[in-house]
Amino acid sequence: MIDSEQQEGAPRRGWGLAAFFVPRRQFWGLPLLLDVNILVYVAMVASGLGVMEFDVRDLVDWGANFRPALEGWGWLRLLTSTFVHGGLIHIAMNMYGLLIAGVLIAPAARNARLILCYLICGAAGSAASAFMHAEVVSVGASGAIFGLFGMLFALLMLGDGRFRAQRKSLLSNAAFVIALNLGLSFAIPGIDASAHIGGLIAGFFLGVLFYFLDRREVAF
Repeated sequence: MIDSEQQEGAPRRGWGLAAFFVPRRQFWGLPLLLDVNILVYVAMVASGLGVMEFDVRDLVDWGANFRPALEGWGWLRLLTSTFVHGGLIHIAMNMYGLLIAGVLIAPAARNARLILCYLICGAAGSAASAFMHAEVVSVGASGAIFGLFGMLFALLMLGDGRFRAQRKSLLSNAAFVIALNLGLSFAIPGIDASAHIGGLIAGFFLGVLFYFLDRREVAF
């Protein structure tokens, strides 16, 4: 029987949920993304900004996406905003989604590639949000998470061999998750649907790109 650590750096058995937050030699991309998001939230709480929710002005100060502030070096907000969350429930839900997405996409994107995809999809979602909303302050990893699911969906649609064993079940589940969350994005006030769509589209194209790159055995 193969030890779980030998299975492409999978979390060691017996560690429980904590294993996903501890970077290791072969498994560090997802833990780093989770940890950075959580550390930013903890730093905001430690600064006395609140726990359950933060003031909009404080979110802007901490790097939220806000179109009037995107001039010059302000474009970095397209990235920094993906690590800032509006409060405890917001980050808890997004970290759960990121954990699921990171585990599912691991056969095709782990470590450096996973982080790159998170940043690209997150920035695409932020750009879409800024384009659609002139005065809206937006934060959160949801655009990036939608992107990872979009990437997974593209790979499954194309029949990527790394998902062969569970392709049918993963494809139906990924489609359900995407459709459900897109529906909720439009149905619930305060959710930035444009960021979700922007991230999803970017992730889908990344999935197509990496599918053909990996088929040609281009190393990453």
